[in-house]
Amino acid sequence: MFLLAGSLFGVFKAVALPDKLQFSKIRWLKRREGLLNYMLFLRLTPTLPNTFINLASPIVDAPYHIFFLATIIGLIPTGYVTVKARLAFGEL
Repeated sequence: MFLLAGSLFGVFKAVALPDKLQFSKIRWLKRREGLLNYMLFLRLTPTLPNTFINLASPIVDAPYHIFFLATIIGLIPTGYVTVKARLAFGEL
């Protein structure tokens, strides 16, 4: 989804929302050193939906390797809890 969003919205991002895009880029650049931690925080907390994070990351120029690592590491706990919950409900 990262690559798809980057290619589809790459053309339109500067034209449609230039002021909001600059604000978002400034926030991302402030967190550049701890971007992996920030992305993990976004993945683990229910503040933003994962689909929004998938679509917004290439628009604000988040590096793909950090996006990939945060997605893999951040979705493991959620998947574990979901599987355990389904197993528990299946036993009921």
